[in-house]
Amino acid sequence: MILDKKNDKVIIIEPSIQSDLFLNYLKDVVFNILKENSISLLSIINDGFYFVIQLKKNDELVYALNLLGKIPGISCVFIAKYFVNEYDLLTKSIIPIWKDLLFSGESFHIKIISSTCNKKSEKNLSLKDLEFFLISELTSSCTGVKYINSEENVEKIFFILMGTEYAYVSLLLKKLKNAIPFNFMNQQVTCAIYNDYCFLSIDSILKSGFIPLLFFFYSSRNQLLKFLKIFDKIIKNYPIQEIEINLVSLENVHHKLSSLYEMFDFSDLGKDVTVELFKEQIILFLMYRFKNHDVICLSFLPLLHPFWFIKKNIQLSFQSNKIPLLPFLFEFNSMSNIVSFYKFNNLRIETCISNSFLDANQITFDNLCQKILKDVTIMDDINNNVLNFKLDLRKDDILDILNSV
Repeated sequence: MILDKKNDKVIIIEPSIQSDLFLNYLKDVVFNILKENSISLLSIINDGFYFVIQLKKNDELVYALNLLGKIPGISCVFIAKYFVNEYDLLTKSIIPIWKDLLFSGESFHIKIISSTCNKKSEKNLSLKDLEFFLISELTSSCTGVKYINSEENVEKIFFILMGTEYAYVSLLLKKLKNAIPFNFMNQQVTCAIYNDYCFLSIDSILKSGFIPLLFFFYSSRNQLLKFLKIFDKIIKNYPIQEIEINLVSLENVHHKLSSLYEMFDFSDLGKDVTVELFKEQIILFLMYRFKNHDVICLSFLPLLHPFWFIKKNIQLSFQSNKIPLLPFLFEFNSMSNIVSFYKFNNLRIETCISNSFLDANQITFDNLCQKILKDVTIMDDINNNVLNFKLDLRKDDILDILNSV
């Protein structure tokens, strides 16, 4: 392994999946994103299941770090100094580096791992010795600092990768969520967006490595503008160059539905939620009718949707020869995800919770469904109001499509 000794700083990438197939995929993604952003790349070298990246210019390191931090499939990326892999040299070199990075009163954690999967007991012992030495030296020489034996809720994480020839000592680290890269699954998923909580599923679909085929169902221009702004925020977190979106106006459909609602005797408790849930069902009926897309995303949340409705649509999916994906069906941390999402998009979580469908009347709902299935003109109206766009996310402002609505 050869590194340019004129530059003692490198970027280290820790992949989410340790396999040769995944490394080959990830290497192409890394190379392309650096090239497209005019980063002066010197080399990308494998050290075990890690990547060591050298740039020609040190002043591009932080910019490159931020770019690489947006790529799903990377669990950790950091800027590091590298040293010959010798115990005595490391003990003398690391302490001065990390002392300058620690402030009084901060907590820290040290993670030392080998770049190879073959970890001998003798090698593990030397890593433990090094870790113990570094903890002792830092806690005794830095005022008020505290070592935490976990990566959770710690202010600074120091990372050392023990490579085959060199040891890489972190200077600036980004800890990322483990996610499968966009398009790694090479499968398109039809996704309907008709409410704020649908974006939770879109984000999950992207993180799971699928390609979303997006349909925005909107009742007004203002609602569409709101949806596009939220989507614009989310999509910027992924290194996606082109994406297809479809806009579907529901304005005419709502006029037809209003006459159907008058035919049924709703209870005072369940009328509003039953009608809203029925509007969602109409959109899902349309998704089941698509012939060219086998996988669809159902954006159901157990704390919002009644179990009978979830079960009904899983059955309808399979009856329509579709494979349903339900990203949050078994997500027991749904509330936490919703809170994080709404904070991220400057929205009010009360809006989502107040629209809970749990009180929807199933009997009335089933009667409405039978009625709508006989009136195919409603579905035809939706099909006739679809606008398709293929966006180059590097050039186009996603909000420009409003000019076509």
